[in-house]
Amino acid sequence: MQKTKKKNKFSWLISLAVMLALSGAVILVSNRVAAAVYAPYKSSQEVGFTISSTKECALPGNAADYHVNTAEYGYDASGNLVAYVVETWEYGFNSEEPIVIRSTISADGSMLAGIKVVSQKESEYYGDRIAQDSFQSRFTGRLFPLLLSNESGRGSHIDGLAGATFSTNAVMQAIDDAYRFATEQMTD
Repeated sequence: MQKTKKKNKFSWLISLAVMLALSGAVILVSNRVAAAVYAPYKSSQEVGFTISSTKECALPGNAADYHVNTAEYGYDASGNLVAYVVETWEYGFNSEEPIVIRSTISADGSMLAGIKVVSQKESEYYGDRIAQDSFQSRFTGRLFPLLLSNESGRGSHIDGLAGATFSTNAVMQAIDDAYRFATEQMTD
C-alpha cells in the first residue's frame, strides 16, 4: 500500500512535465509555421518579368465603379501575358483633383510589380513626397493584400508617409481599386 501511495504522489509531477513539454513543442511549431506563412509578406519579392508590349483593354461599363481611367494587358518579349497595367484615381487631401496611380499587377494577381504616380495636386510637401521614387518603390514586388503598417492581418505591410494620412490612404485605395479591377474584370 505504501508503494501505491508513493506512485500516486509523483504521477502528477510526471503529468505536469509531459504537459509542459508538449505545450512547448506546440508553441515552437506554431511560431515556425506562422513565420513561414508571413515571411513572403515581410519584404519585396523579385519581379520576375519585364513588359515588352501592351495592349489596351476595352473598359466594361462598370469601370467607373473601380475608378479606372485605362487598363492594359502587359506582355513579355515572347508574347506571354505577364501583367495588368491599370490606371486608377482616388481623392487624397485635395478633394478637387484626384491622385492618379498606374499600378502594374502580375498576371496571376499575386504581386504588385510597381506603381507610378501619374498626376497629383496634393499640398506641395506631401504631393512631392508621394511622387518620389523612394515612396513608390515601397510597393515594388509586394504580395497582395497590401496593408498599411498600422493595420493588422496577413499581407504586405507598407509604411505610409508620416502626416500624410489622406494622401497615403488615397494611394492605397487606388492600388486596391486597380487590383480588384484586374482580378475581377481582366482575367478569364
